[in-house]
Amino acid sequence: MVRRVLINMLEKEVKILLSIQEYERLFSIFDFEEPFIQTNYYYENSKSAINNVTIRIREKNDKYKLQVKIPKNIEGSIHIKEEYEEDIDKVYETIDKEILKQATEIDFEDDLLLIGKLVTKRLVCNKYDDVVIALDANKYLDVKDYELEIEYCNEYPQYIMDILKEHDIKINDLVLGKNNRFNKRLRTIQKHG
Repeated sequence: MVRRVLINMLEKEVKILLSIQEYERLFSIFDFEEPFIQTNYYYENSKSAINNVTIRIREKNDKYKLQVKIPKNIEGSIHIKEEYEEDIDKVYETIDKEILKQATEIDFEDDLLLIGKLVTKRLVCNKYDDVVIALDANKYLDVKDYELEIEYCNEYPQYIMDILKEHDIKINDLVLGKNNRFNKRLRTIQKHG
């Protein structure tokens, strides 16, 4: 694995699951840049599943990042997570628990195994200060879903929520992130063979 300086940051975002009609309506509401494809490769062991920790390698433009997201506070559609990220050279079948421990100071007990992938077609709007709006169409495990993520640095972006409300986009009470939706679908498939 290529190791570079580890980045540690706090991620604050609002997640909104969308119908296909809401997804299409958003094209005319925000000024999105050209779409791109990114793929999340998810990893798991019993400890990461229990603690709701996301461990993934994200591939975008032939570059790879190992990312670990640890929930700090989730209230309905608002997700605040501590995020660790570093550049690596490829997608691995296994991630060594010692690498993760060095990065996060968390003991993962066992190495983590690749359990599957989720492919996202993403459009991004960077028009607003300290706010990034991402419109996603996701494919995983024979599921296609749509999502809006509003990542913000400072204060909660109420003005963005007001724009959404004006266009009849509902903010959901409880939204599972991509990793949790992927895992929920994987468990259903495993249960029903």
